[in-house]
This record gives sequence, structure tokens and C-alpha cells, in this order.
Amino acid sequence: TAANGSDFTGTTTVTIPAGQSSASFNIATLDDSLAEGTENFTITLSGATGGNFENVVVAGSGVGGDITTDLVDNDTASVVITDAGSVVEANGNYLTYNVSLSNAVAANTTVTLSLTGGATSGADYSNLQYFNGTAWVAVPANNQITLPATGDAVQVRVAVLDDAATENAETVILNAGSSSNPLVSTGDTGSGTITDDRG
Repeated sequence: TAANGSDFTGTTTVTIPAGQSSASFNIATLDDSLAEGTENFTITLSGATGGNFENVVVAGSGVGGDITTDLVDNDTASVVITDAGSVVEANGNYLTYNVSLSNAVAANTTVTLSLTGGATSGADYSNLQYFNGTAWVAVPANNQITLPATGDAVQVRVAVLDDAATENAETVILNAGSSSNPLVSTGDTGSGTITDDRG
């Protein structure tokens, strides 16, 4: 599953000294910032030349002529949510958050969002929306959005609802819950504040 040229440097030639039956060699691994989990590559003997080896038969794949090595990833990623700042309580205003991965991963990741805080859903703000690249659409009923593997941010917002009550500033906290990718940790939050237009 590892890729030659991006995870390791693959082809090498090994010289077995005269009078010896074996030799050691190294395969250089290549570090990257991609959180991709454990990968592996297989080293296969492809042929033998010189040293009167003309009669040596190279074992084929699966019969002793190859060995598989694991590459344990040293990178992880987490869901990051920016704060939405503060807006005045008025219809047409929004609290907008950016949700992204801290660094790139091997595949897109689905994350479950939730809202908490002192403000009340349905009275102080409406349901979650996200920008799909073309338009703002409602976050599905399961509260899940997909974050690009590249780490690019997805914008998420709630519309502020005006009411006739005089009240203190209230918070709307966006939480990152479970993730579909075991390499991506969650738990970050972003905070937004609705200030009263009558205060």
C-alpha cells in the first residue's frame, strides 16, 4: 500500500561478498505530513548476476523470494474549528465557523457536529448550514459534513433570529464530535456570540 517515491525509495542492488551467503541492505523511507496510517511494501528478489551465480535459482514471490515490511505512520490529524466572533441579534445576521483538518489525510473525513451554549436553537438561531462549494445548504439531519482530505476548510453557519426579549449576550458553540477516520481526533470547539439589539 506504500508508494515508491513518496513513502520509500524502492530499487536497490545488493552485493554478496565472495565466501559469504548473505548481505544486508537498507530501504530509505520518506517522511511526509500526510496522516495515512500504517502502510506496507514488499521487497522481491528479481535476479542474480556475477560470481558464478549462473546456476542460482532466485526464489519467486510467495516462496521465500520476498518479504513485506510495515511503515508505521508518525502523523496524526485533528478537526479544527475557528471561532465565529460576535454578531448583533438581527434577522439576516450569521455566525460563521470554519471547520477543517489540521493537516492532510489519505481520504475525506466525515465529522459529526453539534451545537451547545447559552443561546437556544429555534429561538435565537436556526439550524446548521454549510457551504458546499456552490451554495449554502442545510446540514443533514445526522449533523454530519465531509471534510476534504486536503485539509481545506468547510464553512458552517447558523442564522441569527431576532426576538422581542431584552437579554444578555448568548453563546453558540459548535462542537466536533465523532469522526469517520480513526486517525483524526475530535473535540475542538468554536464559539460565537449573539449580542442583544435592545441591550
